[in-house]
Amino acid sequence: MSALRERRLFAADEYLLIERRATAKSELIDGQMWAMAGASEHHMLINRNLSTIAHIQLRGSGCLSFANEMKVLTKPGGMFAYPDLVIVCGERLYHDDRKDVLLNPTVLFEVLSPSTESFDRHEKFLRYQELDSLTDYVLVSQSEPHVERFERRPSGVWTRKDAGGLQASLVLCNVTMDLVAIYENVFS
Repeated sequence: MSALRERRLFAADEYLLIERRATAKSELIDGQMWAMAGASEHHMLINRNLSTIAHIQLRGSGCLSFANEMKVLTKPGGMFAYPDLVIVCGERLYHDDRKDVLLNPTVLFEVLSPSTESFDRHEKFLRYQELDSLTDYVLVSQSEPHVERFERRPSGVWTRKDAGGLQASLVLCNVTMDLVAIYENVFS
């Protein structure tokens, strides 16, 4: 019988030192570093389309979008994650002067992958809910034109709204995201 090997725990500053020098991305969850897998063609196309739509439509709105390179910190000692797309409205608050870890995202998007879907739907969403600034969490399917939007109501309750089919659209932060544009070149 082999002995179980303990995973090494990393402090936030130690993680950032390693991550900022790394050639591949890792997320930090409760002190444990987790390497991120490469993305599929569908994932990359969807993410590019989302980023383009957000960038163009957010011009002059006081909101900015960051595609998959901006880290988000849920709370000190919590989770450093790389959402696929981040929208932040108003003043941007950062972990430090490097400005690569955002503390106050408004909207987070995750493009679902078979290997991460369960985590994105459950554990990651619970951790994202720790962000007082977060108003919307959006899950985007790779396998069909389907988007789930979780919106935080003023009461703090999260509600879910689905948009499915290429004729559907999603509106948030005054951005209209038509699914036909989100899935451009994905199902053709």
